[in-house]
Amino acid sequence: MRHPELVAKADRELRAFHLAPLTADDFTRTDLQIIFGALKAALDQDQIEPREFMLEHLDEAVAPRLSLLLNEADEVTIEDPKRIKDILYAVVRLRDRNVDMALNEIRFLQEEAREQVETDLAEMYGKQAFNLTQAKQALSRAKKNYTRRLELANGVGAN
Repeated sequence: MRHPELVAKADRELRAFHLAPLTADDFTRTDLQIIFGALKAALDQDQIEPREFMLEHLDEAVAPRLSLLLNEADEVTIEDPKRIKDILYAVVRLRDRNVDMALNEIRFLQEEAREQVETDLAEMYGKQAFNLTQAKQALSRAKKNYTRRLELANGVGAN
């Protein structure tokens, strides 16, 4: 909310690696999903300022968590490119972790479907596993790119 342009920047970075933009599903905690969903809705409308929109539409149960996040966001400045890269790298790692969990679950379900001789279901899970594997490869490329940038910024690997 303090730096809404970071959401757009993160989405652009993800798209550059042929990945979907951020969604509430990228977050594993329900409170963060609710907050992010409200933030996206606030950014997608143009009647009132995003901060006002969120205050009007956010579930009161997550307000304390939002306050905590906003206090932590005070430390982030848009002018600090290294900090921004760190945040974007964290987004990629978050997505990578989520894809790993989904891939493990799909593989388990696929194996279970094979054991139950439900070939249509096993085939559907196979397609989902394939799509997740492709996403995993794109995330690996993105992580490698960020790691290389961090190493160069820190003078590691420079000749």
